[in-house]
Amino acid sequence: EYIGNDDVWLRKGHIPGATSIPYKTLVEPDNALKFKPREQLQQILKSHQADKAQEIWLSCGSGVSVCHLALA
Repeated sequence: EYIGNDDVWLRKGHIPGATSIPYKTLVEPDNALKFKPREQLQQILKSHQADKAQEIWLSCGSGVSVCHLALA
């Protein structure tokens, strides 16, 4: 999906300047309903240059996966 190779969506492609943070990296491996600890979430977001001081846009194909990112 992120690189535009997914055949599910009518409009394909990569948003210039975007970075991919899959929701599965934000939740516990054995429980997708539980976020990782705050410190780990902060480190994950920092490693992707997500900075609260800047405007951040979130996007995904359906709006479901992006909800995890918005909450993190």
